Amino acid sequence: MRRSLLLSSLLLVACAASAQLRPVPDGDLFLRVIANKIVVHPEDSLMLKVEVTNVGRDPILLLPDDLCLNPEAGLNLRITDSGGHEIKTATPLTCVPTPSLSDQERFVRIDPDAFYGRVLRLQLSRLLPKPGVYTLEFTLHGTLTRPQATQMLAPQKRKLVVFTSDCRTLASTFRIEVQP
Repeated sequence: MRRSLLLSSLLLVACAASAQLRPVPDGDLFLRVIANKIVVHPEDSLMLKVEVTNVGRDPILLLPDDLCLNPEAGLNLRITDSGGHEIKTATPLTCVPTPSLSDQERFVRIDPDAFYGRVLRLQLSRLLPKPGVYTLEFTLHGTLTRPQATQMLAPQKRKLVVFTSDCRTLASTFRIEVQP
């Protein structure tokens, strides 16, 4: 009995000394998607710069793979036509998964007043059926739960702010015109 109590106490102390995570406070992270052009043709590729900016006071940890449009990644795309009707599309694969890295190396640190981003290319002929004006709405949510992030960052001995599934979903919207 004493041994199990001692082991339980040691386990609690070890867990308390590991990473203490908290989700990103509302308003501290901002998503912006910028297109290289807003008037396009169906055969064009649309180049997008996806940025996540830290406007808070603490550094924020983020998984770069969350900025991909791959299935099960954190970035999602919803397209509507000028009448507000949703255009059904298959999710385009925009990123190659990150190569084998340690759990801690998989995160990027975004300091206050800094941003992290990546460039995505979309083939319009696969997304937009015909000429017209379309609204592209991008939403970003964390793909890791807080327990998963805690496990991945366990050797850290300080408080960390991490973009997890507990965080508010971020959004960025813009319109493009597809000409014949």
